[in-house]
Amino acid sequence: MFTLNQAIAAVANKPEFSVKDRGEYVVIDYNLNNKETFIGSTPEETDILLNLRGTAFDKQSGKIIRLGYKKFFNYGEFPEQDKQISWNDLHVITQKLDGSLIFPIYAASGTILGTRAGVTDVSMLVDQWLNENKELKDLYFEFIEVCKQGNCTPLFEFCSRRNKIVLDYPETQLVLTGVRRINNGKMLDRVAVEYFGLLYGIPIVKLHDPITDTGFHSFHQEVQDLENDEGIVVLFGNGHMLKIKSNDYCLKHKAVDGLKFEKDLFLMSLQGKLDDVLPLLSPEFAWRIKQHSDAFLSHVFDCSTALENEYEKFSTIVDQKDFAIAIKANKFQSMLFMRRKGMLSYELILQYAIKQCSTQDKARLLKEFIGFNAEY
Repeated sequence: MFTLNQAIAAVANKPEFSVKDRGEYVVIDYNLNNKETFIGSTPEETDILLNLRGTAFDKQSGKIIRLGYKKFFNYGEFPEQDKQISWNDLHVITQKLDGSLIFPIYAASGTILGTRAGVTDVSMLVDQWLNENKELKDLYFEFIEVCKQGNCTPLFEFCSRRNKIVLDYPETQLVLTGVRRINNGKMLDRVAVEYFGLLYGIPIVKLHDPITDTGFHSFHQEVQDLENDEGIVVLFGNGHMLKIKSNDYCLKHKAVDGLKFEKDLFLMSLQGKLDDVLPLLSPEFAWRIKQHSDAFLSHVFDCSTALENEYEKFSTIVDQKDFAIAIKANKFQSMLFMRRKGMLSYELILQYAIKQCSTQDKARLLKEFIGFNAEY
């Protein structure tokens, strides 16, 4: 696939990606995305960017020690690509679960379960649940060890009332949705996934019957009409993936109503939730909303770059008092103090921007701060 150094080079000018040093390993993930996020300077770099979704690397060797799903998009998000799809080709359709992705990191000190960000409150909930069910835990980790020996990453969805997002899952489950080879990125076929599920007593994501080109229109409508169901995920034989979400699920996110005010669009964009709403909108409205969001995020990224450039001007000042005097009249004064303490420029701007989305007046001040003048 690729190495840590190649990944770091690919995200060098992509502030929407975060590179987190966890001591013995490094996790690279994206915080949010616009139309340029997953486009690199070469096809090889583009492929690397699409694969940086919580990808973990051994810090010493630079090798991948966890590989999740490649970034995939909603049907209708890229119409020209969708036109190239043939539903007569080999494909597997599975239910899209409304949980949190959990997948192991094969660290030198031992296997660790984590979300895309690594060890988080959610992954610790999974650890807690497994510790309450020792026999089940032994089965999962026995399976994970088999995957490790085969240089594969098993991908689970944690569905539980302990971690409710939108849909209700009365019974806590850690559902196997796929297994991916680390060396070449290929997904194991459904037969292999079902075999492992049966062998280890692990629940597997629900399978839908495949369709044909002539049946797609009615199937698409059926998925959109689903209730209490997020939708479906499609994996084609060539590795291409896409998702279709139900209108009911998106409405429960209050996605459409959430676009009434610009502050809500800003918050959706900053939290990476806009893709939940775009499939529900008319093509014209969706295009306008996406253009406004992309322009806004570009200004957020530019502002983070400006903050980093300002910090570089003062980073050599050793004395704290001298540093305070030097930045006294600076636009980024409070952020520069936090940057000096080790926080990343992009994280500082992102935190500030999210806080400013609480009211329309604060959102207006945010626009002035980042120099974004477009009318909503």
